[in-house]
Amino acid sequence: CKEVVGESSTCDSSSFPPKKLIIVDHGPNLSFSQAFSSIQDTEQYENEYENLRKKGALAMDSATNEEDRKKQREIDAPLNGADVDAREHHAHLQPHVLHVSRTQQGNPILKHIRNVPFAFSKIVPDYIIGPNRCASFLSLRYHSLHPEYIHRRISELKSDFMLRVLLVLVDVEDNSAALLVLNKLAVLQNMALVLAWSDEEAGRYLETFKAFESKDASLIQKKEKDTFADQISDVICTIRSVNKTDVSQLMSQFGSFHALAVADMDELSLVPGIGSKKVKRLYDAFHKPFSTDASRKRKMENIATVKADET
Repeated sequence: CKEVVGESSTCDSSSFPPKKLIIVDHGPNLSFSQAFSSIQDTEQYENEYENLRKKGALAMDSATNEEDRKKQREIDAPLNGADVDAREHHAHLQPHVLHVSRTQQGNPILKHIRNVPFAFSKIVPDYIIGPNRCASFLSLRYHSLHPEYIHRRISELKSDFMLRVLLVLVDVEDNSAALLVLNKLAVLQNMALVLAWSDEEAGRYLETFKAFESKDASLIQKKEKDTFADQISDVICTIRSVNKTDVSQLMSQFGSFHALAVADMDELSLVPGIGSKKVKRLYDAFHKPFSTDASRKRKMENIATVKADET
């Protein structure tokens, strides 16, 4: 480490005796608060800060500012050691924040991330969307100029994340060949390929990944039907144009699913609210063969029967 020795020239020497200020250099990636953290602990800083606060130059309360400084130190704490790299820093990240790599500063998709908080951090992937989830961003226009870039970025991830998303911005017209290569690369590297056709769409994907990181698959799974009536309704409603009201009328008329299945078209037409089209679709659903081979065989038998009757 190096130390910069200096004396405060703005303070009265009688009130504040000369004191050495030590600034520790932790490397090129240190933050502003890290670089000047030692100054905040000096007597000159505290007295000058108190004078400014009394004059109204600082709107916030002293205790509030002190608390903010402590929080910032806690965030920067993992970076205070020169031997702590970005991969070790992942364990100290705040879980509720979408963490963005400093290499993504200036990316236009960031202005479309409004529903989740994000912060720039010293991380290996482009985005960390969860404890074991990350995303790498790639523009097809950039990929056409630097095809080796994405290979290097994926190799840097190693095996640190369970879910690895390759978010590709499709911003070129002739994209079929490049997407085919990236699709194969994603399969080989165990990554999920997500395509976006605009900056807003790409930002929305990152927002969604972060917002639903703690949700399970039950949100998109089909809910199981518990009662017999719900199960019957779920089955019969698969027939085109048949709704739950029709199912209720059918079950009231026939009493059981078996009686409904063996009913002929005349019996079905007597049910209130069931028109001729629904009658035919219901009858075909229960009597038409599901197999195409059986249907073809039945059709040939019908043709042969018609020809025999004609002769």
